[in-house]
Amino acid sequence: YKEGDVIKAEIYSLTREAFIYYSDLATLINNDGGMFSPPPANPRSNLSNGAMGYFQASAVDAMEITVSPEGN
Repeated sequence: YKEGDVIKAEIYSLTREAFIYYSDLATLINNDGGMFSPPPANPRSNLSNGAMGYFQASAVDAMEITVSPEGN
């Protein structure tokens, strides 16, 4: 980063069920097809009629800082 750049960080809350969904999705995406890989399957979803994805609402906490000269 250089002086004057603005850095923004956001942290979102996540339910246990949403965490499991995203964890299962990451496992599916990173599946290399090796002998120890799980069989491909759609992650469990909270949507109906075969739709893929996960509906959620989250709380968010955000912080923004501007990069200042070193030592200040």
